[in-house]
Amino acid sequence: MEVAGIDHIVHAAERRGPDVTVLRAVKRVAERAVALGHGGGDWSSTIDAVRPPAAD
Repeated sequence: MEVAGIDHIVHAAERRGPDVTVLRAVKRVAERAVALGHGGGDWSSTIDAVRPPAAD
């Protein structure tokens, strides 16, 4: 995951003025994926960060 790169993009966009709502959501998904142990993974691993937890 490139959370630092996403963070840079969000900050740069904020300075330019467009709506960064979607960019912030992408960053949160990436941060969640890293927290789940997928820091070394690619974007396909973000599915675990957005998939609902399995029912017990």
